[in-house]
Amino acid sequence: MEKERRRQALPVGTKIIALWLIVSGLFFVIFILMAFSFGPGARGTDENLHILLSFITGIICLGSGTSLFKKRKIAWRWGIIGSILSILIVYPIFRSDMGSFSFAAFLFSVPIIVLLIDREDFLEIAKEGKPFSRAEVVVGGLVFCLAIASVVYFFIPQKCKVISSEHAAITSRMNQLRTEAVIYYEIKDSYLNLTTDPEASELIECIPKIGGTNFAMNISPDGREYCAEVLMNTGTWYCTDSNLVAKEYTDNPTCSANYYTCE
Repeated sequence: MEKERRRQALPVGTKIIALWLIVSGLFFVIFILMAFSFGPGARGTDENLHILLSFITGIICLGSGTSLFKKRKIAWRWGIIGSILSILIVYPIFRSDMGSFSFAAFLFSVPIIVLLIDREDFLEIAKEGKPFSRAEVVVGGLVFCLAIASVVYFFIPQKCKVISSEHAAITSRMNQLRTEAVIYYEIKDSYLNLTTDPEASELIECIPKIGGTNFAMNISPDGREYCAEVLMNTGTWYCTDSNLVAKEYTDNPTCSANYYTCE
């Protein structure tokens, strides 16, 4: 009788693990909400990838924690390991300023992973716990897919989509234009006809649509130099050039049809 009662009760250790998972999941999800407020349009693809992986990790942690409380069979424990490894692998490759968050994710998740693998209580629930009902699987799958689709929509860069302020959106597109110019020059060994390149021309057409005015791109006759400038709604100018300058100016930069640098 006592043995049966103990078997039905959720062990304290497993409760701690479940709570830790839920707290970790909330940490990741709250971070995503904070990221929205900082304006995803001003971030690069590498940072957006970090955020997407973090969001997936948060969903997995929340799902695993709540499933433990309900004594459901857990099929996601290796998913947690995979998500954390993804974050830790991506960071050294891109070396972005999201490294501190990756480290936080590591601190939050590694103790959980160790406990989940070693705890007999968890393994017993994972093997003998109640299975998910068909309705729970369908609803959970739909919610997960919807959540991922939403994050992809909001965080994967789209050239003319303004999610944050116009100021951040314009500077982001100007920086993308600088990147496209670097790639174009490496291929063509010249900036001539850069404005007709599909990627660059799409950005050039987009910048006025999101609030930039007086946009101009000037390319030297020999194709060795270029500069691009735009007046933003804040009254300041933003300029990029072939010297990899990309900065904001209070006055109109030196970029012109006869001078191909920002300063």
